Amino acid sequence: MDKVMVALPRELDAIERAELVTAFACEVTKGRVPWVAAIHDMGKDAQNPHAHFAFRDKDIDTGKRVLRLSDSERDRTKAGLEPNGTEWLRMTWERCANEALEKAGHAARIDRRSLEAQGIEREPTVHI
Repeated sequence: MDKVMVALPRELDAIERAELVTAFACEVTKGRVPWVAAIHDMGKDAQNPHAHFAFRDKDIDTGKRVLRLSDSERDRTKAGLEPNGTEWLRMTWERCANEALEKAGHAARIDRRSLEAQGIEREPTVHI
């Protein structure tokens, strides 16, 4: 079981966030493995909307591993996958989130890179 948590854009409404969560999970799994997600965006989480995903990395038909998110770079490369599973997830989330923001008419975009890599000179904040 692979678990992933992502910050959801505050610019999106609840329906748009749910659509984004579904789009991301479908992009990651390609319909080959089961997944579940929980969206937290109410009450104390209203200013910190986020989603938790759980992917069961077994092909529905064959029972073989598909995503290999936690495999080593060598094993992922041997399987014909992007070597770094974490970076691949970040790139996929960035693309899906930015497509959702654009579709909703927002100028805001997310960037998976570190503040330093973006050329932003400030201390990172603690994400709770």
